[in-house]
Amino acid sequence: MLIKFKDIPEWLHESQLYRDFDEEDEEEIEIKYLKDNEEVNNFTDFKYILKVSSFWALDKIPYTVYVYAYYNKEEVENYLKIKTNNIYIDKYKEIEDNFYGNISLKELKLKMINFLKLHNFSEKKIQKIKNFSKKYKEILRYDFDKILKSNSDIFYLNILEDININKKLINNIDDILHFYKKHKNYYNAKKFLKEYKNTPKYSFKTEFFESPDYEDTLEGSSMYRLIIKLFDVEILVIDDHFNVKYKKVNSEISYNNSNITFGTVVHTIIKCKKDEIIIKDIYSSNMRIYIKLNIFNFKNIFEQIKNLKLYKNVEDDF
Repeated sequence: MLIKFKDIPEWLHESQLYRDFDEEDEEEIEIKYLKDNEEVNNFTDFKYILKVSSFWALDKIPYTVYVYAYYNKEEVENYLKIKTNNIYIDKYKEIEDNFYGNISLKELKLKMINFLKLHNFSEKKIQKIKNFSKKYKEILRYDFDKILKSNSDIFYLNILEDININKKLINNIDDILHFYKKHKNYYNAKKFLKEYKNTPKYSFKTEFFESPDYEDTLEGSSMYRLIIKLFDVEILVIDDHFNVKYKKVNSEISYNNSNITFGTVVHTIIKCKKDEIIIKDIYSSNMRIYIKLNIFNFKNIFEQIKNLKLYKNVEDDF
């Protein structure tokens, strides 16, 4: 594809390729990989953003790569492992069992050196094994693996390692600043912090109480009610979802479309969608709330829901 220098998208300006071009040149430049923005909405976008980033030799990988990787760990890691595999690792795997039998450290070093020589690794890398001076075979194995992987695509290998470092979701301002100072310029970090600060803060809890609405002859006067607050203001209270004959409902929900159903007559639902959670009484249009999810609040919300005490009548289980 062809593009003029002045039309190169802004997100690609901090790259080696951009700096290599002549900004005074008015002619169109032929570019193999180009994208108007850094958005990642699906796996196809993710793979293409990485191709663009590698081709342009970006100074910083777009933050969208890390956000997508967090939500889609298995898919991303499997892809990157394929990209970082190489013929040397494959050949090594074929003889791996023979490497780690009941042999001495000296014998193991010799096997590794012969393997590297056989496959034409540089003398510098061979010397790393020769000069290994620690006492444990596990450390030697780790160093040897790194040498093998060094002949993989370094860009994808670095991405894989970086994603592993940042697997845990950022939960506070300090972590966010650290993360985005590393991966993005400070201006964009501040914009992202603005979204963080504007994220509604929800709290979920179940509270034991004595209900005045039941006659003494009915079991169920001792109950738990569900209370949901937004910035410490109650926005939904459901106070009839437990009695002594009820059983605990599994409140582990996932990010990919799952429901928790509970209540006196199994009428309350926590429904998880991709970008929101809906909590509703199926018999009352007024008893429902919609909670928007983003990378700043979803982990905390899921953790709170997991710890709720939710029950339903065994007879209503179908």
